[in-house]
Amino acid sequence: MWLLYLRFDDAGGVSTYHVRAATRVAVADILALARLRGLTPTARLAEFAMFYARTLIRPKQAPPLHVYEEADFRREWKRARTAGRPRPGVATTDHAVIA
Repeated sequence: MWLLYLRFDDAGGVSTYHVRAATRVAVADILALARLRGLTPTARLAEFAMFYARTLIRPKQAPPLHVYEEADFRREWKRARTAGRPRPGVATTDHAVIA
């Protein structure tokens, strides 16, 4: 299991995301998208980090729209071309602690 940390600068604001993916190739693809822009048309990648674990990586606590599965991030990235913002409720976690 791979985890990609992304931090974007968006007109002076900061957005951070964690994207879970099954393969190194999927992480590289998401990183290539992130280098083009973030989940808004004006977001620019400021930094990133990749993590790998032999087991499933499960977030224990995260704010809404912060942790994505690879497919969800791709969908929101494509949607941001026209919408400009991620849709609420699409991320895979919320503020609740995940057991």
